[in-house]
Amino acid sequence: MIGMKLARPKWFDATALCIGSMMPDLMYSFSDYVHIDTHLMPAAFVCGIPLTVATALIIRYVIAPVGPAMLPDLGSFRLRSYAVLSRRRPPAITTLLCSTLGDGAVGTVVAPLPQGPIDILVGGDRGFCVWRAVGLAGRKDGTN
Repeated sequence: MIGMKLARPKWFDATALCIGSMMPDLMYSFSDYVHIDTHLMPAAFVCGIPLTVATALIIRYVIAPVGPAMLPDLGSFRLRSYAVLSRRRPPAITTLLCSTLGDGAVGTVVAPLPQGPIDILVGGDRGFCVWRAVGLAGRKDGTN
């Protein structure tokens, strides 16, 4: 997401991209109550994208104008610079498309890739396991 924003800064809404890429995991906190699988396309379109747009607008219009003024400046890590979020206001269609891209592409395409023990073999079928990759996040039952 960041690479797209750095390549074409005016084309993308980084706030919506970042929030959209996190939204499936944020929705996981209430998924048992509304009976949805947060990493599937229907949940992304019905719940995720509207929540992403609403959260991006709240951050841009409510939190960003006053929030950074309450933060300390920590030397070169200038927290007060986040006030720029309230000054740059991309068109609504850009926010909507970036919310869809962040939530739809990252949350429902990348996250559901196989997670769990995966043996990386060297030497074909009769090779030996040189690395065992374990996906720790995204398991529905909470086990690894």
